[in-house]
Amino acid sequence: MTEKSIAEILNSVCAIRKEPAHMRESLVQEIAQTLNDHRSVPFYRIVVLKFSGHEDVIFKCLGLTKETAELSVVKKTRGAIFTHLIKKEAQKLNIHL
Repeated sequence: MTEKSIAEILNSVCAIRKEPAHMRESLVQEIAQTLNDHRSVPFYRIVVLKFSGHEDVIFKCLGLTKETAELSVVKKTRGAIFTHLIKKEAQKLNIHL
């Protein structure tokens, strides 16, 4: 199984406003796949809903997560790193997760 690139996930986001329900779910599944963390799908659903209109922030956090994980500086899962980053961004945007 290959990981989806951030660009591929971004392409799927472009259609979110046209087909909200199944496109949001598609993004959720792609995030889970990218992070190799299907256990956290319910949380990713909340993130996608609450960050509607701020999808760029989701991709920024995904990119930083991948960089951090590749550097192996932190001994945490990609899902844990993403969660930490997205919560920090939510605070900045006054989004309550």
